[in-house]
Amino acid sequence: AGGLFFITEGTVQVLIGDDVVAHMHSGDFFGENSLIDGTPTTAHIEAVDYVHMMVLQASEFESITRKYPEVRDMLRFVK
Repeated sequence: AGGLFFITEGTVQVLIGDDVVAHMHSGDFFGENSLIDGTPTTAHIEAVDYVHMMVLQASEFESITRKYPEVRDMLRFVK
């Protein structure tokens, strides 16, 4: 499910293999690397508690960045 995911409520943990490498909370986002440069994801996301997220689908992201290419560059800079 390619997209840019924004956590609006709750906490998720980031796993690589069986190892928890980070926690993300409301206001954090993930999925930008695969959208920006097409690399496959290396981590898995798992909800720790109730989580509400918004998603920008890959097709919508491509439509936006065709019109506003600076958005792609801004995401590279943010992370």
